Order: sequence, then structure tokens, then C-alpha cells
Amino acid sequence: MQGLGLLRPPRLRPLEEEGRERHATWFELFFDLVFVVAVAQLAHELEADTSARGFLRFALLFAPVWWAWVLYTFYADRFDSDDVAYRLLGMVGMLAIVAMGVAIPGAMTGERGAAGDAAFALAYLGARGVSVLLYLRASRYVPIARRLVRIHGTSFAVAAALWLPALLLPTPGRYVLWSLALAIEILVTPLVVWRTLGQVPLSLPHLPERFGLFTIIVLGESVVAVAGGLGDVGWGLRSAAVAVGAFALACCVWWLNFDFVDASVLRRHFLIRQVYVYGHFPIVVGLTAVGAGSLLAIEHATDDHLTAGARWALCGGLALYLVAIAGINLAAFDDRLRQLPRFGPIATIIAIALSLAAFGEPLPPVLLVGVLVLAFGGMVGRKIVRVPRSSVAAPDSDRAEPRRTDGISTEGSVAG
Repeated sequence: MQGLGLLRPPRLRPLEEEGRERHATWFELFFDLVFVVAVAQLAHELEADTSARGFLRFALLFAPVWWAWVLYTFYADRFDSDDVAYRLLGMVGMLAIVAMGVAIPGAMTGERGAAGDAAFALAYLGARGVSVLLYLRASRYVPIARRLVRIHGTSFAVAAALWLPALLLPTPGRYVLWSLALAIEILVTPLVVWRTLGQVPLSLPHLPERFGLFTIIVLGESVVAVAGGLGDVGWGLRSAAVAVGAFALACCVWWLNFDFVDASVLRRHFLIRQVYVYGHFPIVVGLTAVGAGSLLAIEHATDDHLTAGARWALCGGLALYLVAIAGINLAAFDDRLRQLPRFGPIATIIAIALSLAAFGEPLPPVLLVGVLVLAFGGMVGRKIVRVPRSSVAAPDSDRAEPRRTDGISTEGSVAG
């Protein structure tokens, strides 16, 4: 194993390692685990408040958490030097992300005044600031990184100019300004500078693994919710049945995500490629909501029905997840309109999930979860049956473009 260097200059890794297989480093895995704190807090906050306001707060707090992860992930994909300086800067960023997670319960509540909001805002800006420092360091050694420094530095300055003054405003004006800042950072800036961003290479086989690992973290929270729910309510027959159903749903989601989500879209035009990147935000938001909804379903398994908020967390979260993976897969086609009929089965499951969310009040939790398991299990089974035998090939075999069935790729997203 190569020794760790004290100072190893960043380089543009996608150019140096073109054609070589690349996997996540141990430091990247450690970095992802830090986000468990924030994701767990977000799930807990949604479980505690499934009102319309609670869902809105959940989404607005999730956006900066996810964006911080994206910024660090894309930096590491391009310039990861794995030296002491990089690790120490990364650990400072990790500390800021932990602070974000700790500050989530007091953010956007109005209960602690500006203090809770200030803690979250400062933690987020701290995480953003460290990412800018990383790009500044890379710009000393890689000329093309200087363009990225201007982009990220300007974006950070705009963020600070909106997040901090917003603390002086009363609610809800403060949150409106925060939403504007997030829209500028996450949506407007990448669209304005897309040509520049598109000129900086990426390790495209590496990215699906990184996004997949973050999805695994979120799925893990769903499993933890199932275990925690049973620990709180005990092993009653209905509680256990709902817990088993919730775990089966997590397994179905894993199967769909890592066997059928088409990562070949990353090889396409820069703007089309963003469907994969931004499509993962509703994926992780939806799955985190499913975790909260699963816990609520287990806790209320003996009730006559689930509340509307619990149904929307569980069923609406699953529907949002399916919409996102369908959008990613559809973007991989050139003739998207002609391919729409292939998405009929997944559209049917989305309709079932949304119908249960909106009109499932008469159903007891056991029956509602059972219908979801049948729908998702049936979709997984159908895809398994329809996978061509030739797609089960040795990893080293040469393959052309992945063949798709019903709009779902038969190539795993981790394979890229």
C-alpha cells in the first residue's frame, strides 16, 4: 500500500485514470457515514410532524444537507489527493456537517427564535466554506480548477450574503430568503455556468458508486426505523407484520435501485447528465420519508387506520422515489416519447401508492402496507423474469449499451 503523503498536490484524476477502474476510498466512506447524523435527524423531525408544514420544513432542511454532500463528492471525484492536508480539511468539513445534523431539531421551528436557525446556517456555511478552500488548493496545481474556484467562490459569497442577513428577518421571511439562496446555489448557478462545468472531466464510473452509497445510508435509516419501532411497541402480531412488510419494502427498493436504475445517462450531454444527479435528491428525500412513515405505521399498527401525514410519508415517499428513478431511466433514451409506453408498469405502481396516500384512510396499517409490498414485490419479480439471460454476464465481458425492459435498465447503477 502506498504511504500517505503529508502534502500530495491535487491532480485532475479523471484524465490520469482514464479507462481504469476506480472505487470509493476509505475516507469517502467515512465521509458518507457522517451524514447519518443529519439523515437520522431529518427522519425523526418528519416523524414528529407530518403536517404540510412539517413536510415543507423537511424538504427545505434536506436540500442544503444533500447539496453539501454533492459538492464534496464532485470535488473528490475530480481532485481527491488523499494526503494529510486533504484529509484534515475534509474532517473540518465533516465536523461542520455533524453540526448541521445537531442543529436540525432547532432549525426552522420558530421556537428558539433566531438562535436555532443561526446554528444551522453557520454550520452549513462552514461546510460550504471548506469546500471552497479545497477548490482553492486544487487551483494552485490544476489550471482548469481555477474556473471552478470562481464558480464556487461566487456561489458561496451569494449564499453567505443571503443566509446571514436572513437571520435578521422575522419568520417566515427568513425562510423565504433561505429558499431563494438554495435555488440560486443548487439550480440557477449550475445552469448559468453549465458550459464551464461540462469542460471539467469527471470519473463517470466512480459517480454511480458514490450516489449509490449515499442511497444505502438512507435505506439503512429505514431499516433502523423498523428495528426501533419494534423495540418501542413490542412484538405484537400486527406490529410484527407491519415491520416485516416495511423491511420487505426496503428490500424491494434496494433491488430496484441497484439492479435497474440506468447510470448510462452519465455518459450523455452535460445537461442530460444532470437528470441523474438531481434525480437523486427526490430519491433520498422519498426514501427518508419512507423510513419515517414505516416507523409511524409500526407504532400505529393496532389502530384502525393511519393518519394522512403517515400515509403520505410512507406511500408518497415511495411514489416520489419511483418518479425519480423513472425520470433517470427515461433520460437515457434518445426517443423518449416513443419509450413512454415502456413505463406503464411503473406508472401503475406510482398511481397505486398515491391512491393509498390520498384515499387509504379506511385501510388498517397491516392491509395498507401489505398492498404496497404486493405492488413493489410484483414489480421486482416482473423485472427479474424479464431480464435477458445474456445480461447475466461475467463482469469482464465486453457489453454494448445496456438492454432495457419496460424503461428499466438491466445494467446495475454501481457498474456505471
